[in-house]
Amino acid sequence: MFTDSVFENLDDISKMIEPFQCDFNDELRKVPEEINLDYEMIKSLSAAGYWNIDSIRPQSIIRKLANQLEIDCSKFDTFNLCDFFKIQVTPNFADECYIDFDEGVLVGQVTLKKCRDGMSDKELLEKIIHNLKRKLRNATYRASECHKANINEIAEIFDITGMNRMRSMRNKRTLLIDGLLTQFKEQRINIRNYNLGIKFTDWLVSYIRHNNMAAVKNLCMFKILMLNGAPIYSLDNEEEL
Repeated sequence: MFTDSVFENLDDISKMIEPFQCDFNDELRKVPEEINLDYEMIKSLSAAGYWNIDSIRPQSIIRKLANQLEIDCSKFDTFNLCDFFKIQVTPNFADECYIDFDEGVLVGQVTLKKCRDGMSDKELLEKIIHNLKRKLRNATYRASECHKANINEIAEIFDITGMNRMRSMRNKRTLLIDGLLTQFKEQRINIRNYNLGIKFTDWLVSYIRHNNMAAVKNLCMFKILMLNGAPIYSLDNEEEL
């Protein structure tokens, strides 16, 4: 039986609200609102004998502190942490805040400040859709590298009509992407987990490009879950690609 155990284990209120799950947001919440950087941290992030505030990136700081904060940095790989953190220097950087490599001291204070606690449901869904459009366009750019019959089969699975009449890959690509986007918009494809949304696109690409049987099995199981009309958080018994 194809089930979504994550959805089944949600409480009644959560099932009504349909919260969007995202590992990135979960890990981001573990990071304190402010982190003061000491001399050793700044030195480790700077070029030998030189530092510039613009060269210190939030991603690098978080990776350095990953073990201390008990966070999984791999969850941040596809996100730009500059959108969620800023570096604050006090007093004025140019005049009174500096690092003295000779003396081994930091004069002033450098702080990593969190600006946002995560991405909204709307932003996460937009990111999933953007990923789908980009990867499907790239995957179907060269017709000789695609399995056209598999594109037709995907269209059949997801009730996208007219694919068999299309001959050019460009037309097939447009019909497939538009058909899937319509189902996202109408919430027939109602993915409520960011990682699952990324996997969904990977399954499509893997079947179109590599004729991967595990991918099409996952797509078929996913379609069965769609028929329940409930939001989809996970796919039990998912086949590894």
